[in-house]
Amino acid sequence: MNINEFRQILQLVLDDEATEKQIKAFHEQISKNAEYRKIYEVEQTTHLFIKQKISRTNTPSNLIDDIRSSISKL
Repeated sequence: MNINEFRQILQLVLDDEATEKQIKAFHEQISKNAEYRKIYEVEQTTHLFIKQKISRTNTPSNLIDDIRSSISKL
């Protein structure tokens, strides 16, 4: 697995969107490759930091309707 493939799977893993096959390949790579493991650790720390600092808010339903209406007019 090259670095670009690793980074793509890494993002899927961090976002809980990876398939079982991708997760298995990912864990094999970080167990064999110290550079990939370091990249994972940094990205995971950053991902967790962002999740903690950004709070989700509910979008007002009228705003959602306005956006959908504007998009449908395009």
